[in-house]
Amino acid sequence: PESALAQYLLKINLDSGVKTICFTKSRKQTEKIYAKLVAGDPSRKNVVSSYRAGFLPEERRKIEQAFHKDTLKAVVATSAIEMGIDVGGVDSTILVGYPGSLMSLWQRAGRSGRSSKDSLICLITSKDALDQYYAKNPEELFTDKYEVVTIDRENTNINSKHILCAANEKPVGKNERYYDIMKNDIEKLASEGRLFTDKDGLKYVSLERYPHKNVDFRMAGDTYTLVCNGIVIGTNSGRRLNTEHFENAVYLHRGDYFIVKRVDHNKKEIYLDPFRGNYYTMPKINKETMILSKEMDSDDKNIHAGFCNLQVSEQLTGYDKISGKTGEKLQTIDLEKEPVQFETKGFYLIVTEEAREKVEENNFNFMGSIHALEHSLIAMAPSFVLCDRSDIAGISYPLHPQMESSAVFIYDSYAGGGGICSRVFEIIRPLLERTLKMIKSCDCEEGCPSCIYSPKCGSGNYPLDKKGAEFLIEHLLQENSLNSRKGKIREIPANAKRISEKDDDVFVFDVETKYSADEVGGWKNADKMGISALVAYSMVHEKYYIYEENDIGDFIKKLAAAKAVIGFNIINFDFKVISGYAKDTPEDFNRILKTVIKIDLLQDIRNITGRRFSLDNLAQATINAQKSADGLQALKWYKEGRIKKIIDYCKIDVDVTRDLFLYGISHNKIYAAVNELIVQIPVNWKHYHRLYLSQHTTG
Repeated sequence: PESALAQYLLKINLDSGVKTICFTKSRKQTEKIYAKLVAGDPSRKNVVSSYRAGFLPEERRKIEQAFHKDTLKAVVATSAIEMGIDVGGVDSTILVGYPGSLMSLWQRAGRSGRSSKDSLICLITSKDALDQYYAKNPEELFTDKYEVVTIDRENTNINSKHILCAANEKPVGKNERYYDIMKNDIEKLASEGRLFTDKDGLKYVSLERYPHKNVDFRMAGDTYTLVCNGIVIGTNSGRRLNTEHFENAVYLHRGDYFIVKRVDHNKKEIYLDPFRGNYYTMPKINKETMILSKEMDSDDKNIHAGFCNLQVSEQLTGYDKISGKTGEKLQTIDLEKEPVQFETKGFYLIVTEEAREKVEENNFNFMGSIHALEHSLIAMAPSFVLCDRSDIAGISYPLHPQMESSAVFIYDSYAGGGGICSRVFEIIRPLLERTLKMIKSCDCEEGCPSCIYSPKCGSGNYPLDKKGAEFLIEHLLQENSLNSRKGKIREIPANAKRISEKDDDVFVFDVETKYSADEVGGWKNADKMGISALVAYSMVHEKYYIYEENDIGDFIKKLAAAKAVIGFNIINFDFKVISGYAKDTPEDFNRILKTVIKIDLLQDIRNITGRRFSLDNLAQATINAQKSADGLQALKWYKEGRIKKIIDYCKIDVDVTRDLFLYGISHNKIYAAVNELIVQIPVNWKHYHRLYLSQHTTG
């Protein structure tokens, strides 16, 4: 492995008195190399250090000074030491893996051999697809153009922080060009009470003390503090919570292992304990995406794509324990975490019915083929655009509910977008050509980390079909297709059991259970709670559908045919209850959930406010409506056999949920009661109105 070779070269350089920087591609790799180097000879801890983002500023300065004064003879570092730090006198640079861009490659290589001195530069290619592409095509390291630098100047999340800093240093006047450019963001900040105007309303000022502290040069999003035994040991980005800092995740810091005990989102603190186990953890992530609006199309022979604004939902569903010695999976732990939603920008690549049929006619796994295509496109994008593969992400759909066709989505991993995918969208054909070259040049039979595997795949790199991806890309690149038959694809993929054709219905629904959580052993056993009644209301046909327990199979068929469903806490409760009636075909039920748009009002509101509100609270504060009973009363009615009462109560819950949703669409806000105050909560539900045609109006 490249890490072991890096350790060997570091040891030789240290024994030979050669001052060295060893660059890695990740924090975890940095800490692993450092930990194993020191474990082999504890005295090396005095002459070697790890260095990465997440260290405290004073800790980084101390390491930099020691390296500059030759107290330290080697540093194992991420890109955190790549720019802006003058270390001087370095004799050798070891690059553990291609750093992701030619800019970084030569920036890092140039850290050694300054002042016309000879130097040793070692590039150790990893199994990563981009690494192996350049290992097989080394001349392109010297002939390729530097990657394009991109930035999304329309990212409200980023702009807002910089506007607050600007208005803190000097009031922003309405007569300034800066105001003209940032007008929408400035006025939004003012409406939220984060910017204030002067008496004449002509200048905006920030009253926040030191808003600059919220702008992080090294990471995007909120910054969390890492705390162990009451001592702050570092920081990390909030966007890494799902992948690095979930509860019981194993985390490496300066060669030491820690286990995450809990996360305090209010204080933005992550609490760690020392860890002495023999495994590390890998998260399992379920992702879904919805198109909010399309900005442009691209049709190039067989290549049909669209650039759009997206809403992405990522849910941590569990994690694997991986042996630190053998790399084998030791155990899978299931979790029930709230999905995290954010808006970003990206593009979809449509896989037409013709392409799907050709893939299946040649006996390739269709889902495995588009999944492999997604992985390989992400792997090769950094060869064109300055980014890391972690800066972009993807989702493969054998049937996307909005387009009713197969599609591969690639999107910016940062809330609001980072400008990366907008550039990639412009070069889809060259990207496909280079991706095909990479896959064909790999000697493996069925796929490996050097071609179609992804180190961050939330589904464990399954299913994948290398030959199918190669065949599909060749089809997309064909110049002479007579009929690409672009358009709606209504059939479920051939390798899945057909349950129902899509009928484009959009409905609101609610479930009442037979048993309480206590009666089945806790909320984790929601699938055992049973259903006494389920009521759905069609937003398209404007009628109710009533289901009792024996009819739940019919509801599942209706769910399979729907375009979208709306509810309150449906993701973490209702669907889990319903899954108890699909135990014979759990894969079918999970596939159904993948092909329908899920609008969970509770989840949306929690993502906005950071807290949970009851439906009763929101309904009373917003539309002056309330529930007619509660869940405990419904359980009592079930024991008394009063199913009609339960149905009437459930129908009122559906009405309240629907009317709250419609109010949010019409007014872009709802209200909640908080400590005797009625608080306004902004919501972005207007785009959901496109999903259906309804005659409903709200006041």
